[in-house]
Amino acid sequence: MERLTETDPDNPELIRSKTAMLDEFAQTYLAAGNLEAALKNAEEAEALTRKEVAKDDGNSYAKRNLSVVLVHLGDAKRDMGNTADALAAYEESLEIREALSAEDEDNEQAAFDITVNLERMGDLKRQMGDRKGAFAAYEESLAIRRRLAEQDGPDSEWWKTAPVSLGKICDLKLDIGDTQGALEACNEVLAISRRTAAEHEGNTDWERDVAVGLERVGHVKLAAEDSQGALEAYEESLVTRRRLAALDPDNATWQRDLATGFSFLGSAKHAVGDTSAAIKAHEESLRILGRLAERHPNKSELLQDISISLNKLGYAKLMAGDLAGARAAYDKRLEFARKVAAIDPTNLDWQRSVLLGLNQIGIMQNAAGDQAGALAAYKESLSIARKVADADPDNIMRQPDIEVILQKIAAIRLAAGDRDGALEAYEEALEIAERMAQAFPDKEVWQQDVAETQETIKVLKQPPDDTAER
Repeated sequence: MERLTETDPDNPELIRSKTAMLDEFAQTYLAAGNLEAALKNAEEAEALTRKEVAKDDGNSYAKRNLSVVLVHLGDAKRDMGNTADALAAYEESLEIREALSAEDEDNEQAAFDITVNLERMGDLKRQMGDRKGAFAAYEESLAIRRRLAEQDGPDSEWWKTAPVSLGKICDLKLDIGDTQGALEACNEVLAISRRTAAEHEGNTDWERDVAVGLERVGHVKLAAEDSQGALEAYEESLVTRRRLAALDPDNATWQRDLATGFSFLGSAKHAVGDTSAAIKAHEESLRILGRLAERHPNKSELLQDISISLNKLGYAKLMAGDLAGARAAYDKRLEFARKVAAIDPTNLDWQRSVLLGLNQIGIMQNAAGDQAGALAAYKESLSIARKVADADPDNIMRQPDIEVILQKIAAIRLAAGDRDGALEAYEEALEIAERMAQAFPDKEVWQQDVAETQETIKVLKQPPDDTAER
């Protein structure tokens, strides 16, 4: 192809073929975890398509090709942790696609192209803490996909695209504590995926979607304290994960899916009281992730997966009474969380992972009698929690992290004799607890937190002699 384009550089068919090849290379390298090669090929494909569009601004075919290449360029930058540039690529692609759809309103593919960008933009906005923006993107995408499906009737192929948007809406609703709304969305996702997989027996993509749907249901049931229901969903999903991973051991995506499945299983095993099985599941997850990380050492999502699995393993070992094993896992978890957060400081979820790691270290240090070390960990954690909350001010679910850390800081200060410092921390924690209790009146934990903190503050405000006596 290189030789052909050199001998006939103005041949539009050759240029399109070369662009298509470069774009395929970019996607394949991305799937294989070679991000640098993916970006290089995507950028070369982008340069070629921009030249083609510049030669003929009315060429809708070239414009759509540019929109496709921009999406894949955004994917590469996203996986490299460059959130801002990834979002810019998706947005430019969206502008092109919206214009093309407006020019040909009966073109269903042009309308669907828009939803691809909306999904990716929603994902990035969610990472950056913009949940309103993410919801808006997902809901707009779902509306387009439902419209396309309804236009073509009950057997429309477009119905098979709805689970993507519904699944993301399910995840977001779970994030904000709406377990009922999340379960409704997740059950619809699973129903569509099961039906489609049955219609296309042997199609691994749809089998994988069923596994994803089951895991989402498991997440919601676990959050709703239906531990047994969650365990059953995760176990059914893991059966598919194992089979797909065995079909192609070199498929990084399927191997990562398998590791994730073991991690979910471990959480459910722990929830039903089987700590030993939980530890084994988390260790198996880490074994798979470690092997993948050796092949792709700079892939942020793998580092984040390892951080999450280490945290779960640490907790399971802590519950099993293995304090040394728990501390080792938590230390390693914090190390990986810091690596991931450094890749993209704007990613609020990654920053939150660091603060959660610091909290665990603080708990372990405090339990070991190192109050100074615990306080230092909590202070750093609190600083990150405030930054995360400030970046997402409309999301009340960012506040509990601050409240929990303040309670821990107050307890340490009180134990050290710093009554004023403890009182200050408790009073701020109370303000947050009261807001949470008002927002979620059915959550007894917040009502109890308010009452206990009020009582503690009342005692602290009494004269020192009376306080000591009480």
